[in-house]
Amino acid sequence: EARLTDWGRLARSATGPQPAPELSASPPRQPGSFGWQLTAGVLAVALAAVIAVGLPGLLAKDPPPGGSPDATSPASPGVTGTASPGVTSTASPDPNSTASAGPGMQVVTFHGLSITVPASWQVAVGHRCGTHGNAVELPASVSQSCFPGNPVEFTRVRFVEGSLPLSPTEMDNASHTTVGGLAATRVQNYLAHPGSGYSSRAGIAFIVAELQASVHIMPAEGQTGQDVADSLTVNSVDAHGCRSRATDVNELPHAATSDRAGQAEALLPGQPVSVNICRYQDGWLEQGRILSGTTLQAFAAKLNAVPRGLSRPVEVEPLKCRGADGVGSVEGPVAGDSEAYRLEAHYPDGTPVVLVGRISACGDLGISNGARTGQRTPQLVMLLLNTIGASHGWPDKVIPVP
Repeated sequence: EARLTDWGRLARSATGPQPAPELSASPPRQPGSFGWQLTAGVLAVALAAVIAVGLPGLLAKDPPPGGSPDATSPASPGVTGTASPGVTSTASPDPNSTASAGPGMQVVTFHGLSITVPASWQVAVGHRCGTHGNAVELPASVSQSCFPGNPVEFTRVRFVEGSLPLSPTEMDNASHTTVGGLAATRVQNYLAHPGSGYSSRAGIAFIVAELQASVHIMPAEGQTGQDVADSLTVNSVDAHGCRSRATDVNELPHAATSDRAGQAEALLPGQPVSVNICRYQDGWLEQGRILSGTTLQAFAAKLNAVPRGLSRPVEVEPLKCRGADGVGSVEGPVAGDSEAYRLEAHYPDGTPVVLVGRISACGDLGISNGARTGQRTPQLVMLLLNTIGASHGWPDKVIPVP
């Protein structure tokens, strides 16, 4: 009852009536390390909001001004990440390597680990009810209760935070390889972790420890999945202009991030032509998107309507946080409070405006360009969620702070 009450309050305040959610917790993002337990309201709102919006068109790609991103890679995946067993090179990838895909293809990048699949494939956060067809799934700690099952006629690609939970039996099929110049472990005939919804389906797993990321490829019946595996590589920048590793998202900016006029009046001042919006977990890229055109105009109008100031959570256990001025919680790098949003607005001339947003559990919450702040309201939460998603929860109750 409390869960539905919290869901109803948030949904009504942000988007109007929504279908009642059917809820369940998904498997941990990394077994053995996911442990943050905030108030019941945190998880209830997290579960409910993920369902309330349904994550429609979560990663629909808005082309940057002038057309599609530069298409320089081949239309078909190329062999880039399947060196012979025994190769353990740890050469660093090109620091300026930007993901790109040819016509009819798309590149999905997670923690710098990129995979190329047809543009028709769906991209989802967690298991989505109603996801039918080939799909790429990004991690989520909460999801809808109906798993997509085991549709053998479709291929599924599932990214996982950190290392996969490998048993000794599964390690018998492991070998050393490289992906994009980084040492990796390849596990053939890997079975998905029990409870994931794919526990009876074999596939190929790759673990790239340096990127704190793994990927599991479950091929359709009659396929090996090797063509998808061969497209794996490492990129420092994803196809949406988001760096795979960010160092400026650990706290909200306290000084103007650009010399552009109007930052003190508007979070997104003037008329930007595009915005790169990137979601990070402990500084690692989880998702990216480019906003432009009418989509950007609608986004900017809603963002600039967020009231000034920041917010502070209430009813959060003090020991969960690093302190009033700290960011994150003591639960480790995959804790929900390590999630952050970075927005970079580009203009026809002049320097871009950078914003950082935080909606989770500790410290100052909201969004800031360094000169203008915005409170962590339900409207801001839903705006970010609808635009770029979220993989964790957030506190139900917050109070404004100066």
